[in-house]
Amino acid sequence: MKCLNCGYKFDAHTCLTDEKAEFGDGDVSICLNCGEIHQLRNGVLELIDIRGLPKDIQKLILKTNAIRQVVMKK
Repeated sequence: MKCLNCGYKFDAHTCLTDEKAEFGDGDVSICLNCGEIHQLRNGVLELIDIRGLPKDIQKLILKTNAIRQVVMKK
């Protein structure tokens, strides 16, 4: 799969709460390269606006993206 925003190839995934979780329909993904938010829907990644997600999920995504920015700083 590739990021729909920057084209970065997703070569792995991880779950914040369960190391052995499989990436499945409805799951949210953050591109490590650009930080764009995707959701897997019917086996296809779609760019999403996180404002449509529950507030607790929005907060987790924003925290995760802030950490991603620090880690990816060059």
